[in-house]
Amino acid sequence: MIVPVDRVAYLLALMLKRSNKTKGRMSKKTLRIVSGRKNIQAAFLFNLYENLYSLGLEMVELDRGGYALFHRSILEGVPVLKARDLIPREERKSLSLEDIVKELDIEVDDLDMEE
Repeated sequence: MIVPVDRVAYLLALMLKRSNKTKGRMSKKTLRIVSGRKNIQAAFLFNLYENLYSLGLEMVELDRGGYALFHRSILEGVPVLKARDLIPREERKSLSLEDIVKELDIEVDDLDMEE
């Protein structure tokens, strides 16, 4: 039986509360079980994210599979990133996209390096 998306959000919030944690991971299988769906579609996830947001929660898909669910409030104390300290004005003007990608140490397939 397919469970309405707003109820899924409340069920996930209840799971997190019962875990006594502010964050947790769950598998796609768990999300399918809770939602009563065989397949998790993008439209369902979009609506679920909105419903969770209204409950003060966020959910993100993890690179290794599954999802992380957490209270937005855990981000309140994260360090501040200040452009003036990390990328001074002169550097921002002169830094090429190629230099940025190199410093990030990431592989980019189809990045147009022209600015």
